Amino acid sequence: MVMPDSGPPDLTGQVAIVTGATGDIGRVTTRALADRGAAVVGTDVHASSDAFVEDDSIAYRRLDVTSRSDADALVADVMFEHGRIDIAVLAAGIATLARVDTVTDEEWDQVMGVNVYGVMNVARSVVPVMKERRYGKIVAIGSIAGRFGGAATGAAYAASKGAVHALIKNIARNATDDCIYANAVAPGPVTGTMWGDVVNNGSTPDPSTVVPLGRYGMPGDIAQAIVFLASPQSNWVTGQVLDVNGGMTMI
Repeated sequence: MVMPDSGPPDLTGQVAIVTGATGDIGRVTTRALADRGAAVVGTDVHASSDAFVEDDSIAYRRLDVTSRSDADALVADVMFEHGRIDIAVLAAGIATLARVDTVTDEEWDQVMGVNVYGVMNVARSVVPVMKERRYGKIVAIGSIAGRFGGAATGAAYAASKGAVHALIKNIARNATDDCIYANAVAPGPVTGTMWGDVVNNGSTPDPSTVVPLGRYGMPGDIAQAIVFLASPQSNWVTGQVLDVNGGMTMI
C-alpha cells in the first residue's frame, strides 16, 4: 500500500477486528476505525452488546481472549464472511492493585490470561491470514506501567504490560518479510472505568500534579494513536511502543 500524502487515514475496504471493544478505549477505537471506512468486528467477553447496534459497519462477536480456540474460531468466521483481515486491535485488558507480596496465584493468572494471552492468542490466529495477503496491522494496548513498573497499579498488571511490549516487538521482528506491522500504544492514565474505578478506587490525584499537559487522557486520545498505527500512514513504523501519556515520560 502507498502511504497517502496528507489528510485523515482512509481505511475504506479494510477489515478490522477489535478485542475489548466494549471497554472505554476499545469502544471509541471501534467507532474511529468504522468512521474511517473499515468494516469492524468488535469483540468482548460478553455474550451480546448493544454498544454498536446503530452502526451497520460494526458487527459484534463474543470472544474470550484467554481461549486459543475462541480466537481461532473468530478469525475463521471473519475470514468466511469478509475474506480478509487487515487490522487487529488488541485492546482487551484488566487491571489489579495487589503488590508482589500480596498478589494471589489466581489474580496473577487472570491478569496474565487476559492481558498477555489475550494478545498472543489473537495474534497467532491472525498472522497466518495476514501472511497470505502480505499485509496486516497489529496494534496492542500496552501501558506506561509496562515501562516504569506501575506507580498506581499492581505487580501483575505492570508485568503483563511489559510482556505485551516485548511480545509486540518480537512479532514485528519476525513478520517484516510478510509486510505485517506490529506496534503498541502505551497510555498513561485515561479517564474511564479502569483508571477511575479500579486503579485508584474512584479517587484520582489532580492531573496537574502528575501529567505535564495538565489533564488525564481521554479514550479518544488513545484511539487516534491506534488509528494512525492501523493505517497506511504508519507504513514505516513497526516494532514500536508509542507513548500516549501527556508527557509523563518526561518527568
